[in-house]
Amino acid sequence: VALTSLTSTGDKSWVAFLTCVVWTCHSLAISRFSASATLALAPLVCVLAWAVCRFSSGVYPAGQKYLASDGSNRSLLARLQRADGAARGPAPRFRLVAHPVTTYGEKVRWILDLLAADYEEHDVPAGVSALLRRRTIPWLVDAVGDARINNSTEIICYLGAVHVPLMPAESRARAEAFLRRTPEAMRWEAKLQAMGTDALGWAYSLIHNPANGFPSDAIKLLWGASDPTIPVLDRLFFRAAWPLVFRWIATLGIDCSAGTQKVRMARLQSVLDEVDAALARSGNMYIQGPTLTYVDIDFAAMWAPWLPATTMSTAPTKFANGRFTSLGRFLEKVPWPEEMARFERELMARPCGQLIRRVYAEFRGAKL
Repeated sequence: VALTSLTSTGDKSWVAFLTCVVWTCHSLAISRFSASATLALAPLVCVLAWAVCRFSSGVYPAGQKYLASDGSNRSLLARLQRADGAARGPAPRFRLVAHPVTTYGEKVRWILDLLAADYEEHDVPAGVSALLRRRTIPWLVDAVGDARINNSTEIICYLGAVHVPLMPAESRARAEAFLRRTPEAMRWEAKLQAMGTDALGWAYSLIHNPANGFPSDAIKLLWGASDPTIPVLDRLFFRAAWPLVFRWIATLGIDCSAGTQKVRMARLQSVLDEVDAALARSGNMYIQGPTLTYVDIDFAAMWAPWLPATTMSTAPTKFANGRFTSLGRFLEKVPWPEEMARFERELMARPCGQLIRRVYAEFRGAKL
């Protein structure tokens, strides 16, 4: 039952899997006890299964986070939490779940850095979350608000609502201007969302196309197979499942035909032309005017993984502010299609390419 629950749709499949595991362990543990003892313990197992599911998602039971802060609470659970907190240090408010190559994850972590948000990042190999939890990434967990937000745009809106008001006055004013969602900004959001999807399809068709015999292991590296930020067990599972599962699902929903590639590139060039025109109107400053906004970060992040000479094969690595050491000297580790290398050179000669280079140089690792 636990295994078959993973094949169902929705995030509830992961909950079903964990619940079955807890009940299986319970059944094995009390097999020698009487039926009455088994029934008496059943409510406790339900509570345990609920807690395990919440912990696995990074959402903790309401009120638990306050136990350790109450010094007068001498209960065993409060003491254990205080001991754990002393060993690990104070837990950040936010937890970002992402994987190395996700453009949307790069957008969120970049904005978290710019806002000086108190967060930690937990990385998983690409595909593992979708396969086991049927949930895409990134998502953000808020330990104070007891919330989990999935979707990069919603995460940014959430940060604007719960984090920005708590910032010091001067930086708060800059953050509010940076995150302001005007009608123009929302139109750019829609364009860049579609651009990111087209860019991913274009890139995967060139570097991981089954029809071409999988030209390189670039996707395997980009998905985190060798990165130390990925937990060891996750990496082992990913590598074991790569030949039969993950290698094939990378392009499962992507049309790699030449005709579709031509249509994708036409749409991409159209958006790039629009960005060039917007930069011309602002005096080659930023997309919406003379000051940086989240739209500029969105645009740069959507292209970052596909411009390795600009963002990864650099010293230090600019992508993700150098978080993923396995991506350093990227072009020395995997063959890269000449078509993509040529596109990067041509893009970097355009105003929109210069914008990507400039915001990475000036704002990756900076604070507002």
